[in-house]
This record gives sequence, C-alpha cells and structure tokens, in this order.
Amino acid sequence: MYKVMAMLTIVVLFTACQNSKNEENVHIKRVIVKKEFSKFFYECERERSETTAGMSSCFEEELKEQDKRLNVEYQKAKASIQPFRIDSLKSVQKKWIVYRDSKCDFFFHKESGSSGSLDRQECLIKETISRTKELKEIF
Repeated sequence: MYKVMAMLTIVVLFTACQNSKNEENVHIKRVIVKKEFSKFFYECERERSETTAGMSSCFEEELKEQDKRLNVEYQKAKASIQPFRIDSLKSVQKKWIVYRDSKCDFFFHKESGSSGSLDRQECLIKETISRTKELKEIF
C-alpha cells in the first residue's frame, strides 16, 4: 500500500513540475516577443492594464507605432531595389497585409469575448514587428 502511495506521489509531483516548467516557458516566450514593443507600450500597460478598454487602447497605439516602423523599412526597401521590382514589392506587401489580417482575425470571434479582441490586436503587432524585421534582413 505504501509503495503504491509513494509511486502516485512521485507521479503527481513530476507532473506538477512539468506543468510548471511549461507555464514558465510560455511566459518567457511571451516576454521575449514583447521586448520588441515600444517603450510607450510598457508605460501604457502599467497605467491602463486593469481594464480591457485600457489594454485595447495600448495595443491600438502600439500598432500605429509599429506600422510607422514598418513603413520606414518598406520605404527603405523600395529605395534600394531596381525600379522594375517596385510593383512586385508593392504586390507582396499587399498580400502580406491580407495574410496578417486573416491570421490575426482567427483569434477573434464574436464568441471569444474581449480577450479574443486583445489577442487579435497583439497578433497584429507581433506580425507587423516580424515583417519589419524581415524587410530589414532582406534589404
């Protein structure tokens, strides 16, 4: 009886440790991605994070900031390529916007509530940051 109890205790403790480790990894991954958000975002988050509307406004303003950064890199890319490639770059960028919006719309559904809306906004920001990096690396 004691051996069975001891084995069950070990299994439960091991499972709890694994779950805790997974939660830490998720948190670390989320923090790493958010490091690329603007300084303003963190100030905004500290001030307004208690309400969904407050967080939504932080995400809205951050998306505008990240869009500006993306546009700077896009303009640099346009200036650095041969003129006959500009239409192709514009086409790719328009398709990327459709892709980004479609991907992030997945996170929000009328049944997902306000957290789905925040997830969508965060996705838009992360995808925009990713595209900005991509343009920097390519051009």
